[in-house]
Amino acid sequence: MTQKLNSMAETTENHKKIENYKRYLGDGAYVEFDGYHIVLTTSNGITNTNTIALEPDVFKALVKYEKQLCDVLIAEKELQERKKQKDNGRNS
Repeated sequence: MTQKLNSMAETTENHKKIENYKRYLGDGAYVEFDGYHIVLTTSNGITNTNTIALEPDVFKALVKYEKQLCDVLIAEKELQERKKQKDNGRNS
């Protein structure tokens, strides 16, 4: 995915526009693409207070983490639902 992102940026006529593709994520956090890195910043409303530049492999690891976290949370929810159903069966 990250390799695809970089190759798309390299072949685009609007390379500079994509490099400055900045979006607000919420909670004072922003994300943008500098042509190579996914850059995360925080802002206090006046200036950037923190900056993290994720190289493609690190961004790929972050995306993988998000998927793994979702899988764990779904499994935990399913386990809790089965436990609740089992407990309700005992109380009937």
